[in-house]
Amino acid sequence: MKKKLTTILAMLLCAIITITGVCAETAYAAEDTTIKLTFKKKSVTYSVKEDGIERVNLKSLKKKWGKPSDTYEYYGIYGYTWSKGKTNFTYEDNTTTPERSLFVINIGDKNGSISGIKVGMKKSKVKKILKEISNKVESSDEYGTINASIVDERVSISCEIKNGKVTHIYCEAYAEDVSK
Repeated sequence: MKKKLTTILAMLLCAIITITGVCAETAYAAEDTTIKLTFKKKSVTYSVKEDGIERVNLKSLKKKWGKPSDTYEYYGIYGYTWSKGKTNFTYEDNTTTPERSLFVINIGDKNGSISGIKVGMKKSKVKKILKEISNKVESSDEYGTINASIVDERVSISCEIKNGKVTHIYCEAYAEDVSK
């Protein structure tokens, strides 16, 4: 009788664990995901956390990418843009609400990449890379795009596709915290 009771309790426990299991988004958030931003062949890598990318250090960006080609200030938001050709990386440092600080990235030529995704790359390879770093990848042949979001759209990547190859990459990555 005691053995039957133990077996039944074990089976019930397994059933409860199976039914309530961890949802896909929760399991994905626990994984170690990184995005690598490359500008003029110099890269910075950020961990993607629940609230967005890890803390951005402006000094390290300036050391890697040099002096920004453009800076601006607008109501407590300081912007720093690194540009070359059809590619620009803009970091906006929001001093009043740091959780709203973000990278806005436009890549239109070979001067930049995001996690190895470059202009001119084949659509199939882009999909493979995005599936490795994202829990949500959508492809639209009608509009010629591949879109991916990481951690509930705190990081979103969009690639324009023409003739089976990437022609433009756009990314928004919100920063979790800001330090200078």
